[in-house]
Amino acid sequence: MRRHLVWVVLVVTGACAGGGGPSSADVRAAAENFSGIVAEVDAAWNSGSLDAMRAVFTEDVIHHDDSSLNHFEGIDAILAMASTLFPRLDGNQTTSPVFVGEEAGVGVSGTDGVLGVTRATDEGPLEEVDVFETRDGRVAYWRPFFADERFSEGGSLSAAYAAAWSSGDAEAVGLLYSPGAVREDGLFGDRAEGRQAVVRSAGEFFDRHPAASWELMVGYGDVGIYTDPAARGGIFGVTAPGPGDQPCRVEVAVVFETDDQGILQESIYYEPDSLVACGWVD
Repeated sequence: MRRHLVWVVLVVTGACAGGGGPSSADVRAAAENFSGIVAEVDAAWNSGSLDAMRAVFTEDVIHHDDSSLNHFEGIDAILAMASTLFPRLDGNQTTSPVFVGEEAGVGVSGTDGVLGVTRATDEGPLEEVDVFETRDGRVAYWRPFFADERFSEGGSLSAAYAAAWSSGDAEAVGLLYSPGAVREDGLFGDRAEGRQAVVRSAGEFFDRHPAASWELMVGYGDVGIYTDPAARGGIFGVTAPGPGDQPCRVEVAVVFETDDQGILQESIYYEPDSLVACGWVD
């Protein structure tokens, strides 16, 4: 099983309320801190050791998976799952890079269906996208999603999201959201509650980053048992004027929940090196 991971990591970075945002030093420190946790998680899965697994998860860890209807609470349940999976893993899990936000995280890995979830098409290994929350240097919450071509094709919610945020039209962005939507960008201290607040937030983004273009790199969601899968977000490349007004690309990860009227809750995270290089932090 191919185990190349891309972790989207939400860690406390000292972001300021009111949109002040962190410094580049804050972002780099946050990324370095979580990289250590990620390396320990990699090593635990590669070791085949239950003691190593126990060391990287909290005693009250929660694992919730809508795609396979698996919900586990507590370290003993995680260790039981690991005992089942270890014989089928190749011990080659690696991680690169991290995305920063606040107090949680996401990862992308290749899998051949070892977890019982397979791709609906024959387009290669299914990619797993893991949402993590951390506490005291350990993983306290783990929720997996899966990347599938259906989440990235034209007309999908993830593709529509990229198109709307590329349009420069804040009202077009608002149409993607439920009336009671909550949009959080913890890194920059931005929280929008309600569709009209999201519209205002989109307008402020367009003012800061005129002509920004969003490209969907990976769309993901709940698959497996579902005939109609539920989208949960994507990883995007955002190209906008950077230093010297030259085009510069920031990589962004988005996780959202939906209802029958659109996106209900959304969180945004950033790849730190691109964020700093493009001058989005001081």
